[in-house]
Amino acid sequence: MNRPKGMTTRLRILAVLPLVAIAALVIVLLTRREERLGPVVTGTVLAGPTCPVARPDDPACAPQPVAARVRFEDAAGRAVATADSGSDGGFRAYVPPGDYTVVAEALNGGQLPRGIPAVVTVTVAGIRGLQVEMDTGIR
Repeated sequence: MNRPKGMTTRLRILAVLPLVAIAALVIVLLTRREERLGPVVTGTVLAGPTCPVARPDDPACAPQPVAARVRFEDAAGRAVATADSGSDGGFRAYVPPGDYTVVAEALNGGQLPRGIPAVVTVTVAGIRGLQVEMDTGIR
């Protein structure tokens, strides 16, 4: 069946329009999901010291990334958000704006490494590059 050239082009456009509309809807829904979850906090969990006699100029003794559970606690000590870091120490958490004590705990359930609590303020923009420290107990 031969259709005029202009008709074929219009049919192709009409066939693609629903796909474009669906893609736009998915983008909007995913963006709104992120907004509902709260600002994003990303960072790394590092454990140190890694040498009995740590020297600042020795890269072998630098704190190392570690897998841990990162917990954001409000002033009453309630966990508002948690995230698990990977073996690279990297984590991502959705945390409502506010002031929190952030602490990491060992995923293996052991005493070490032990998290070193730190106070952070999460804004509507979130936090990028937060370093959460853990103490290995090596002295």
